[in-house]
Amino acid sequence: MRLLRLALENWRGIEACDVRLADGVTIVEGPNEAGKSTLVEALLTLVRELDSSKKQAIRAVMPVGRDVGSTVTAEIETGDYRFVYSKTYNKSPQTTLDVSAPRREQLTGREAHERAEAILNETVDLALWEALLTEQGASLAPADLKNSEGLSNALDEAAGHATTGVEDMDLYDAARAEYERYYTPRTGKPRFAQLEQDHEAAVAARDAAAAALAEVERDTEAHESLQADVRRRCEALPDLEAKLREHEASWQSVTKLRQELELAEARLANATDQQVAVTRALEERKALADTIATDEKALAAEKEKQQPLAERATELANKVDSARLVAEDKRKRRSAVRVQVGAARRDLGYLEDRDRLAKNEQRLKDHGAIAEQLKQTSKTLNDIAIDDAGLEAIRAASHELDKAKSKRDLAATAVTVTAEESLDFTIEDEDLSLVKGEAEKRYVASGLEIRFPGLASVRIAPPRTAAELESDLSEAETALASALERYRVQDLAEAIEQNEVRRSAEAERQRLRSRAAEILSSGGAEETAEEIAESVRSLHERCEAFLQHREGQDGLPADAAAAREALSAAEHALKDTESEYETAQQREADLRAEHTDADAALREAKEALIGREATLKDRQKRLQAARAETPDDALEAKAREAAAAAGQLEADTATIRRRLDELDPDSVETLYTNARDAHARAERDLTQTEQQLAVLHDRLERAQADGRYDALETAERRVADTADELATTRRRAAAAERLWTTLNRHRDAARQAYVRPLKEAIEKLGRIVFGQSFEVAIGDDWKLEAVTRDEQTLPFEALSVGAQEQLGILARLAAARIVAEQGGVPLIIDDALGFSDPSRLETMGAAIAAAGRDCQIIILTCTPGRFTHVGSAEVVPMARGG
Repeated sequence: MRLLRLALENWRGIEACDVRLADGVTIVEGPNEAGKSTLVEALLTLVRELDSSKKQAIRAVMPVGRDVGSTVTAEIETGDYRFVYSKTYNKSPQTTLDVSAPRREQLTGREAHERAEAILNETVDLALWEALLTEQGASLAPADLKNSEGLSNALDEAAGHATTGVEDMDLYDAARAEYERYYTPRTGKPRFAQLEQDHEAAVAARDAAAAALAEVERDTEAHESLQADVRRRCEALPDLEAKLREHEASWQSVTKLRQELELAEARLANATDQQVAVTRALEERKALADTIATDEKALAAEKEKQQPLAERATELANKVDSARLVAEDKRKRRSAVRVQVGAARRDLGYLEDRDRLAKNEQRLKDHGAIAEQLKQTSKTLNDIAIDDAGLEAIRAASHELDKAKSKRDLAATAVTVTAEESLDFTIEDEDLSLVKGEAEKRYVASGLEIRFPGLASVRIAPPRTAAELESDLSEAETALASALERYRVQDLAEAIEQNEVRRSAEAERQRLRSRAAEILSSGGAEETAEEIAESVRSLHERCEAFLQHREGQDGLPADAAAAREALSAAEHALKDTESEYETAQQREADLRAEHTDADAALREAKEALIGREATLKDRQKRLQAARAETPDDALEAKAREAAAAAGQLEADTATIRRRLDELDPDSVETLYTNARDAHARAERDLTQTEQQLAVLHDRLERAQADGRYDALETAERRVADTADELATTRRRAAAAERLWTTLNRHRDAARQAYVRPLKEAIEKLGRIVFGQSFEVAIGDDWKLEAVTRDEQTLPFEALSVGAQEQLGILARLAAARIVAEQGGVPLIIDDALGFSDPSRLETMGAAIAAAGRDCQIIILTCTPGRFTHVGSAEVVPMARGG
């Protein structure tokens, strides 16, 4: 099959386009939204859909905002046929087919669709065509080739087997047709399920009829049993009623005694509460009288304890005043010594600052001298451009020049002119004169012309190698001159001399920098010259200020050491006075703490005395009030009366409880409850049994008239008939399935042999892309499973996205080449190789070009230049909107 032309009108965003396709590789280039993928969509729609289709996908191809028909036209060559096939969808739908070979045919409408479909089914392996199609966004998926009969036949020939004959195919088709009479082709489900259902329904109907008949027999037995049960229950009911009345009377006696017991217990509880209240009141009054007597004794003891506490507090107050005076005298002495220590410390600070000032002034002077020397050394270095790398570069260039000269001299032609008489002549443009016996020698590397005015011209052309060496010499001279100019020297000797000067200057600069660093860090910390100068200024100002503000110069120590000795003596004196002051302070604090404790104890005793007096008065008042309300003897008499009443009520309650226990109320209640439940259950069971008896009686009457025996005989005959028909069908289905399975098993075995030529075809193209070590492993379903490169094997899923895409394209190219001799199918590749690097695009281009010599390939791309390396391709540009 060859696509010769594809045209669209009013299809999505395309107003009109007409693309002619080459026999080999055609590349359709255009930007996004230009409609490249729309070409594929339109071609598939032409082949698959009627012009009358109302599918959503068909309605979607109509241009937005325009009520027009969408037309697709394809010119196709397949087998012996050549035709133009066209369809218009949505608005004014129509189909036309114009066949020009092998004989002229012109058809329209449904007839044209069916004729085109018949031609394509006859001449094209449509399953292979759709499997090879690489639609946009799906190029990574391996092609599903196993259902292609065309590829199977081509692989069969490539594998060395005989092509399947017409008789074999007729047998295969007949077996498939017979198999599909009994089983669905895709799922293998039986088509005689209705027969099975009919048989199952007949069995179920027979079982239901038998069950219905058995139900009548069971109902008859149950009716007789229920009649006997009703008679038995009616006879037992009077005895149950008598027992219920007997146990109910006993229960009423128990209930009455329980009510009497509850009333007696309530009276006893009330009397007990009254007894407890009177007893508690009597106990509380006795306890209050005892507490008052105890409080009176404690109050007298507290009054006796207060006098010693007051005397102790006064004595301690006097001692605190004396200790305070001693501490104040020690504090004044400490302050005077502190003033002496401060003066000695300031003198020492001044003398130390004076020493640091002298030292920093010397450091600043030394650093300035070093900085001046560094300035001179840096100037020397700035004037020198050469360094070790530069010297090596000049040496290398000089060495190369010497080598070039030597090679030139060895290869050049030596020309010597010797004058036998005085002679004037010209070498190139240089005029020369020689006297008798003189000679002029030249090396000719690139050609030389010698002219003897008025006599002759001599042209000397040395070998080509010498000319090339002269060019190398010129390049070497240029390189050396460039290096000398870059490093500002005249020759190699000056470069060596300048480099030695530079090295000495760098060593001196390093020594000076180290010395400067030593000077800057000699103060104990790293400082800059500016920081040292600032320190000198600050120290000078501080020393001047000290001398101006110090009172009297006579007491100033001779040096810092003497000042330290004076400071040490003053600090020792200060330490002694501080110790004496702290001792005095501690003595005062201890006495003050004792006084505070004594004073607090005195105040606490006074407060406790006041509290005890108040508490005692309150308790005395409460006791007097209680006795005024109820005298002690009256309260005691009331307690005796309450105890006697509670005792009598307790005896009455015990008598009632004993009578109740004798009746055993729990047993009486259990017997009464059981008798009541037994009577109620007997009545309920009788009612239910009578209802069941009525239902069975009604069901038996209806069963006598519904013909259940006849229904069972009819159902048994239906079961036998359906069983025979189902068994016959199952035998035929099993035979058809066995034949179909056997044929397919042999066909699958043949398919496995096809793997070798398909594998070889993929590897032949793959070696163009991945190198000579490229191999593939293909499964029984003809899909790529693994790839081997450089003795390393990886599963297909473990490859990079780019490699998977490239292998998917190569497998499709290989399949298209294999079926090409049988007419083949066009291979359409839409928007592929977007994950490939430039080197892979080159080798993939070569592989596509190689396959394009055997089959038709149509490539759609939005990236101009991606398929530049497909050398034999024809490029068709496509703009937006067609």
